[in-house]
Amino acid sequence: MSELLTEAVKLAGTDWILSTDTAEDMPAEFLAANDIDEHPLHYVFDGVEYGNELENKLTLIEFYDKLKNGDKPTTSATAVGYSEELFEARMKKGQKNILHIAFASALSGTYANTVLAANDIKEKYPDANIVVLDTKSATAGVSALIYDLVDMKKKGATMEEALAYAEENAPKIRVRFTVGDLFHLMRGGRLSKTSAVLGSVMRIQPVLRVEDAGSLGVIDRVRGRRQALKYLCDEIGRCENAANLKRVCITHSCCEEDAKALADMIKTAYPQITDVPISWLSQTIGAHTGCGCIVLGYIAGSR
Repeated sequence: MSELLTEAVKLAGTDWILSTDTAEDMPAEFLAANDIDEHPLHYVFDGVEYGNELENKLTLIEFYDKLKNGDKPTTSATAVGYSEELFEARMKKGQKNILHIAFASALSGTYANTVLAANDIKEKYPDANIVVLDTKSATAGVSALIYDLVDMKKKGATMEEALAYAEENAPKIRVRFTVGDLFHLMRGGRLSKTSAVLGSVMRIQPVLRVEDAGSLGVIDRVRGRRQALKYLCDEIGRCENAANLKRVCITHSCCEEDAKALADMIKTAYPQITDVPISWLSQTIGAHTGCGCIVLGYIAGSR
């Protein structure tokens, strides 16, 4: 068991709550129904900061419409102050035991800021028991872990058991994705202009992954959207525990029909997978992927 497991975690028992951040890309209805706080990551268009809890906000459709029109947002990590407010609100309710599932530290300063916020709250509330876990993953992969933890909590799991499960399985989160806009990757510095032009002409679709440390890497390139979706589906069969998988999560950036087509492929190819939740990529992640991104996330035997 890791150093995160303290005596306070053991004493928390079943009296604990989950929290996470925007980059897990889970439906707001699910988070609300399961009393999960979502620590916000904001985005900026033309010097104006936006966020769901701010006066300036955009629906997902409005956000992706702006991307389609060529607007180029920037993003920021979760601010320490916002996380402190959410943690403190729980303290005031007497909810001192919190397991926070965080976005990859290699991709954002969010994890580090959340740790700072948790430490500040612990100084103010000495009996606070807040554990912040770096999943070294994002979007549908973090969703898969949270769905499992919610299932465990509903069955009466202790915080100790949930943390042990999260620590064991976070390194096994497998995330595979493809993007629809090579020029968006070019603008983000992840692809050269020459590669973007040639790739678009030849209808090349890169298939990428979140690697062990949480960074991104290209694993293959295929021609055409349909082949990219098939590759994502086939990747499931290449993991060690494919026969035992029950849930695979899909997130997408304004390409719901492709997401549904991929879900159908998965259910046909792997009848044991009965739960394939589909949700939208948040504005925070979508700002970096552009429109047309499809992500698969699940707990595999390894990344």
